[in-house]
Amino acid sequence: MRIDGGDVTGIRWWAPDEAPLRLSGFAWYGQDRALRRLPVSSTGVVPEAVDALARATTGGQISFRTDARRILVAARMAGPARMDHMPPTGQSGFDCYIGEPGAMTHAGVARFGPERTDYVATVLDLPEGEPDRVREVVVNCPLYQGVHEVAIGVPDEAQMAAPTPYAGPGQIILYGTSVTQGGCASRPGMVYSNILGRALQMPVVNLGFSGNGRGEPEVAEVIATAPDPALFILDYEGNSGGADALARTLPAFIAILRAAHPRVPILVLTRVPYAREAAFPTVTHRRSACREVAREVVGSLRDRGDEKLHLFECGDLLPAGIVDECTVDGAHLTDLGFWFMAQGLEPPVRELLDLSAR
Repeated sequence: MRIDGGDVTGIRWWAPDEAPLRLSGFAWYGQDRALRRLPVSSTGVVPEAVDALARATTGGQISFRTDARRILVAARMAGPARMDHMPPTGQSGFDCYIGEPGAMTHAGVARFGPERTDYVATVLDLPEGEPDRVREVVVNCPLYQGVHEVAIGVPDEAQMAAPTPYAGPGQIILYGTSVTQGGCASRPGMVYSNILGRALQMPVVNLGFSGNGRGEPEVAEVIATAPDPALFILDYEGNSGGADALARTLPAFIAILRAAHPRVPILVLTRVPYAREAAFPTVTHRRSACREVAREVVGSLRDRGDEKLHLFECGDLLPAGIVDECTVDGAHLTDLGFWFMAQGLEPPVRELLDLSAR
């Protein structure tokens, strides 16, 4: 990749999978070596729109430890940042977190011309007076854009080491909608999957497909091949097509996952409320009908012996008095909405993964 723009004198560039760096969030990377959220073999199997959205890199993370005071990202994107209700920093940007595992803090975000399809950006630049020491670093990948190439740059003299191991085995597999994918977080670290992953110290494979998380069986068959699942989370009610459609797809989706993974926990989520529900009562009615379907499906399967299947209702995760402040357009979440969602989901997810609280 040609590196241009910015001062890159004395910078060494690392591929995202080059030891000791750890690349996560791409479940099938080991077989395909592609920054893609579904296996290459799924092309022609899953719906065309899902296949195209799989090229977006949401949930991807590059982790390492370093004493570098400056960290850069060089990226070649699949296209420019042109979404009309989401900042370029969220659609096509990388952001950086540093600190102790489980308690990391935001340290910087890539800033670039939205029309650019390649850029070099500084994501960490420690001010004078900050101590020289080795820090844990996580760089989060863009939420709504494909990445053809990416490299991490640090000064030539910087030490690089492997990141701290995860808190538990396996990876969380999260399937859902545009909200799941990250619409409309201001930067990658604020989508709820990444907030959860930081808190739990676990990798999360984000399989949110904007407008296309419809619960198709062919998608479930592909997801069931994800290696080392520790937990499946199904968050696709918003794209399900309503209660009748959800009643058809949800039992089938669960059955496909369960056939491949008899003992892996599955957590079904109901949808968070939309801010526009106050103006459109039919939206509230539709959510209530879907909630009843989820209760019936999960309850029935548990009664038949699936003790690893669980339901979590998200209707109260956004505080009633400020739901309208938790969305961009009445449906897609702001950073605040994602934060509330992650905070509410952390306890049940932590319990299902049997992770002790910090």
